[in-house]
Amino acid sequence: MTITAKDAEGNTTTHVSGATSLSVDDGSITPTSIAEGKFTDDGVWIGKVTLTKSGERTITVTNSGKTGSDTITVEAGEASYLIFTQQPTDILTRSAISPPVTVELRDEWDNVRISDNTTKVAITIKNNPGGGTLSGTVTRSVSNGIATFNDLSIDEPGNGYTLNASSAGLTSVTSSAFNVTAGRGNKVRIEDKADGSGVEIDTMTLFPGESFTAFAISRDKYGNFVRKIEVTWLLIDKTRGIKDSDLVSSSDKRSAVFTAHGGGTARIKAHHPVLGEDTTGIITVSNQPPAANAGPDQNVNQGDKVQLDGSSSHDPEGDVLSYKWIFHKKPRKSVAVLRRSSSVNPRFTVDKGGTYIVRLVVNDGSVDSRPDDVRIYVNSAPKAFFHFESETDWAPCKMYFDASSSRDRDGRVVSYKWNFGDGSAGRGIQAFHTYSRSGIHGQVEGKR
Repeated sequence: MTITAKDAEGNTTTHVSGATSLSVDDGSITPTSIAEGKFTDDGVWIGKVTLTKSGERTITVTNSGKTGSDTITVEAGEASYLIFTQQPTDILTRSAISPPVTVELRDEWDNVRISDNTTKVAITIKNNPGGGTLSGTVTRSVSNGIATFNDLSIDEPGNGYTLNASSAGLTSVTSSAFNVTAGRGNKVRIEDKADGSGVEIDTMTLFPGESFTAFAISRDKYGNFVRKIEVTWLLIDKTRGIKDSDLVSSSDKRSAVFTAHGGGTARIKAHHPVLGEDTTGIITVSNQPPAANAGPDQNVNQGDKVQLDGSSSHDPEGDVLSYKWIFHKKPRKSVAVLRRSSSVNPRFTVDKGGTYIVRLVVNDGSVDSRPDDVRIYVNSAPKAFFHFESETDWAPCKMYFDASSSRDRDGRVVSYKWNFGDGSAGRGIQAFHTYSRSGIHGQVEGKR
């Protein structure tokens, strides 16, 4: 800068006495004083002056009560740093941040680089509590030293987001924190987590005794979580063993627990009077096999008609059962036939002594039970054999009878009944009897 000392008539003076002070209308100026003797003999001072405020600046020079001033244009220095001059504000998901975010290029004295229209500034998410994505034009050139971002948005809700501004050769800067919240709910979804971090419940397969919790979640038009909501819970499209009581709503109606009991399929529906409804995929409860019960074992006699009883068979899901009876084992040479073998109470006639094993398998429409057997024990008639001894061959004649050689194919003989042929009777494996008159007598009967 050049300062020329002049007298009252405007002529250049050749002598400047005392110190000369310098001041500026805004900011600061260096130096603030020029010592006596620094002017040349023709009254001129030429030196470097530093101003800290850009723009139209008025510099005033004062010496011995006399002042002079001039106005100059001061440009900002080289870009030194970035600064957010419009911080991001709280927004809804996917809504543009408003007012637009602005970032300025400034020199070391905080002046905006208004002469700069080319430097590029980029914006990114720094703190990302919701895992969101920044959309919009994220890199812009400055205009008069200011980068304006008018279409920035974030797609996921979260509290405490911050933005980062950067430019080549300059230190990046972080914005103040702001929050992103979900918009107004416009749909209901049945999901597997209460906080919105889950997924919609699709098809599932459970075993009896297993359970899960379904949550009614409200989301905005972009799919962002809003909150849990009250709904009416229903089981629809139920089949076989699934009942309405398998789904139990919580007291606040914001969730429901499904517990698998009987086998079958169903879907869960959540209905909201404003947001509509959502339905899960098919929930399948694996079928439990039925249990066959062929009834108690029976003891019968040859020639008897035997009726079997499968009515104690059951299915855990309450399904209607079908019955299949077969002879698993028959005595040798038996030609017995099961009548109505697909009914709950089939019959057959015992035609041989021994043991019959009849097997029952039931089916619930999907799966067979394990087989259950019933044994039919046939009591074959014993065969009586005896010998006797007599003391004399004439009446009265005392005789001794012994039936210990009698046999029963099903086991031991348990009782003996004697008919001595003269109207008298006896019991026991051995017997004594006296015939009072002559004749042909004697008959023995054995019973197991």
